[in-house]
Amino acid sequence: MKQKNVLISHISSFDGEQKDIFGYSGILISKNWVLTHGSLISGLIQNNGEIANLFANLKVNEFFKIPQKLCDLLKFRIFWEKSSNKEIEENESIVVLAWKCSILKETFDNLFTSWKFNKLLDKRNDSMLPVFLIIGLKVQFYENSISSAREALNCFIEKDLVYPVRGFIAEIESTPFGNPIFINSIARGVISNIVGDENCIILSDANSVPGCEGGPVYIINDGERQICGMVIAPLSWCRGEWVDYTFIANLKACFSRGVPQLQFCQLLKNRRCLDDINLRSENCKLADMLDKCVVPVQCGSSWGTGILIDLKSGTILTCSHVVREAPVSDIKVMLNRDENKNKKKHASPTRAKLVYRTPDNKPYDVAVLRVNPEEVDPSLRSIYIQGTSVSRGEIVATAGFPFFSSSLPTISKGNVSRSLPCMLQTTCCVQSGTSGGPIVCWSTGEMLGMIVCNAISSNNLELYPRLNMAIPASILKIPIEQYLQTNDAKVLEALASQDAVVHQTWDLHLMIPRSKM
Repeated sequence: MKQKNVLISHISSFDGEQKDIFGYSGILISKNWVLTHGSLISGLIQNNGEIANLFANLKVNEFFKIPQKLCDLLKFRIFWEKSSNKEIEENESIVVLAWKCSILKETFDNLFTSWKFNKLLDKRNDSMLPVFLIIGLKVQFYENSISSAREALNCFIEKDLVYPVRGFIAEIESTPFGNPIFINSIARGVISNIVGDENCIILSDANSVPGCEGGPVYIINDGERQICGMVIAPLSWCRGEWVDYTFIANLKACFSRGVPQLQFCQLLKNRRCLDDINLRSENCKLADMLDKCVVPVQCGSSWGTGILIDLKSGTILTCSHVVREAPVSDIKVMLNRDENKNKKKHASPTRAKLVYRTPDNKPYDVAVLRVNPEEVDPSLRSIYIQGTSVSRGEIVATAGFPFFSSSLPTISKGNVSRSLPCMLQTTCCVQSGTSGGPIVCWSTGEMLGMIVCNAISSNNLELYPRLNMAIPASILKIPIEQYLQTNDAKVLEALASQDAVVHQTWDLHLMIPRSKM
């Protein structure tokens, strides 16, 4: 059968009194079995010591059979929409198996040590982030159900799962807030990045909220939906900043290591590379192009993104505020790429020379760097700067290095929400570290602008990742081309605007929200 999204609902009680109704999402993988995320029982762990102790002692990479005596405490209601008439079907269910994924655990323990997930939910237990649950519908014969569950999971992963590819359209199907009114809601974005141990975590700019945990994530390949993941964290914070990317478990990667009870493990390992190649098409050419012209830039305690604008001379464009600590601190650029494009080589960064930067907090917030061309990886390429005006509503992509300075750039898709002669505004997801990254035309890859900042409230508490500002490429093109032709840094002084209207625009007319520079 074709997998589908379901709503999993539970009425919690404490000391015999009903406390709350909560719901999460899940994937119906066969007629009788649902695969979901450990978030489902986070609230129960808070209120029941026996359940908390059971899950605290889960061993990694071992399918754990829930003791029958606890099954009554892990009963849920499953709801899904009948495809024929949109009516809701309902069934009783119990949690039968639990599994803690080792590569997810290692990734959250090592890569995301300082991160917080779902801090708005007091009952959230981050120890459940690497845990998956298998739920049975109308399970009558408990002992015989275990083999049936494994068989269903076997079939689902072997036949249905694909490996995600950066740049592909991503679609999340879920039940926001666990409310049946929202069942089967979809949100679309792109596969923004794939990170972690064995690429076990997918980041997507497709929007999700609490209750979406456990929901299936698809890639759209030539008009066909193919399932690749499961939502595991819709909300996260890094260094106090709200991160507007959805965390998704790469199911094929998660189930491909250390699960001796399942027959398909070795098969998945052998087929992973083949699937990756088969899914590469026009959809991921933009990601490949951005990988070749976007690099991380670090200067003292600050880091951001750089754009390779001339390979021959080693000229890189970034934001002035990214290199504010120069020349006291060295400017370092990572120019090495691994041939398989999955991760960067473990190599030392290259020192860059500061050619020019505009004064602090003044438009246009531009810096020009140079590196030794001989140190640039030969696979890198210069970006093409488009010098014409940009239309409101145009579909665009951004690329940069928010939070992951050692990974390939994170991509976001959006549109130009406003186009002014001195400023572009987009709806792409822009986080700290993306400053200096390009805005490119989604269909051609031509550079339309350079990201400077997003909006933040005047009290510095609310940051708006999807309201961001950029310098139009038409402002950058002529001074940059003149510099490349003459090698005279003085021509770059044209990038520091003296126009009062430009200053007022970039000050956001002194109203809130203001920009985060």
